[in-house]
Formats: sequence, C-alpha cells, structure tokens
Amino acid sequence: MPSGRGRWWGFEGGLTPQFIDVAQGFSLTMNLPYVHSFAPKYFEVFAMSKTLDARFPLVRALITWGWIAWMVLGLSHFASAQELRLAVSPMSPYVIPEGEQGIELDIIRGALPPGTKIKFVYLPFSRMIASFTDGTVDAMSPVTESAALPGAFFSTVHVTYQNVAISLKSRGLKIGSIADLGKLRIVAFQKANLYLGKDFAAMARANSKYDELSSLENMIKMMYSGRVDVIVLDIAIYKDLKSKIKDVDVSQQEAFAELFPINEYKVAFKSRETAAAFNDGLAKLKSSGKYAAILHHYIP
Repeated sequence: MPSGRGRWWGFEGGLTPQFIDVAQGFSLTMNLPYVHSFAPKYFEVFAMSKTLDARFPLVRALITWGWIAWMVLGLSHFASAQELRLAVSPMSPYVIPEGEQGIELDIIRGALPPGTKIKFVYLPFSRMIASFTDGTVDAMSPVTESAALPGAFFSTVHVTYQNVAISLKSRGLKIGSIADLGKLRIVAFQKANLYLGKDFAAMARANSKYDELSSLENMIKMMYSGRVDVIVLDIAIYKDLKSKIKDVDVSQQEAFAELFPINEYKVAFKSRETAAAFNDGLAKLKSSGKYAAILHHYIP
C-alpha cells in the first residue's frame, strides 16, 4: 500500500487535489506568471490522465514530473527577477566601487526591502540613461525628473549634491553669476547641462570653450595645471578627490562660487512597486537616524 506522503504528493499515482491546490496558491503568492498561466491547461491534461488504465504508468509519471519541472522553471524565473540591476556612476564619496560602499550605495542598500539582491552596474553618466531606456538596467541613480526617462518611476529625494564653480584664487576671477562663466574655459561633470538649470544649459550651448568629462579627477588636475579656468562639480566629491591626487601639485588655494541651488536627486525605477517599497524604506532609514549616520561617516 502506498504511504500517506506518497498519496498526498501524488508521486505514486499522479498529482493529488491537495498538491494541485498548494501549487496554484504558491504560484499566485510568489507571482510566478509562467507557472500560474500554464496551470489550468495542465490540470485539464492531468484530469484526462486520471482515466488512463494502470497499464500506462509511464504516461502518468511524465505528466506528474512535468508539473514539477514547470514549478522549478517558475522558481528560477522568480529568483532571477529578484535581482535589481542598478546603474550608478563612480564618484567618491557617493559611489565607491571598491567594496561597494559610499553615501549613495549605503542609502540605497538600506532603503530597499531586506533580502533584495542588488547588482550595482558602474557606468559613466553618459551611458546611464541609454542603459535604463534600453532595459539593460532596472534602475539608475542619481537622476532628476528633468531627465524625462520613459517608463520611469521616481523615488523621493534620497541624496543631495552641492555643485559649485571652482577656480584658483590666484587667478582672481570674478564669478558672481552663471553669466560670468560665458567666456571662460569650463569643464563640468557629464550631463551637467541637464541638471544645473536652464541658465547653465544656455551658457553651455553658447560657450565654445565648455566641455564635460567623465573623469572628475582629471578635471581637478586640468584646473591646477592651468588648462581650464573653472571646473563645476559637487564640493564633497572635489574635496575627496583632491585629497587623493599625488602626481599634480594641488596646494594652491581655490575659490568657490556657489552659483547653484542644492541639487536634489532621486532613484529612477522601472517598477512602480519597487519605487514605492524604496520610498517606505527611505523614510524609515531617515526616522531611525541611520541616514544621518551614513552621511556623517563619509562627510564628517
């Protein structure tokens, strides 16, 4: 006589109703579309198999194990779907690829639901938007809604940048407005013309000596070697990178022109549900004091 466990799972005579009920419920709970959409047709085939004569046990065994194989495929799909591919641009102290740390990475990791598998994809700013648009990644950061990403669901503000115009004090440049940058040799971070407002974008278009670089360290070296007049980037990034430069003399005193308001950045997600879960987690991260602790760790 078959065991009770064998009768329940149906390995010895086909799938039992109890197993079918559990399988249907599991497929719904785990949101396995391939499993659940196939289930009704499979159950019809299984019902037909119930009428098979005992002389054809192989047919019934194939049907039984076919369902199990389908469940395994569904689980594999679920597991792969749980990996969040998130594009970020290396910019210490916000994004530090070595050890996958930094202000942004720590905040993102802390705000997403526990157990979320994150694959950080390190890209220059110039490639992040294209990678998000073509589906290479599921999310990107930092970004503002002015980027007009198709199909994006934006988080609440998770990080702020204070971009400034920096020049060598010895040059004596008088920079009191964005218009004053119009005739100077300017190098800014990639996509600065998108993020720093309409006046800056207009200046960038009209200034033939304006450029954008992916290497922020090279920007700093260019300023100290006299190849450009002004560089534009976040002040925390500037101070962090400057402290690490050894092959160029960066001892001259600099002048900072605060021409831009604080830039508030968000994460863009392709999933509305993931964006909502991130926002909930971010609110808890801030209220718990952990958000402030992350900032203080990298910017004492």
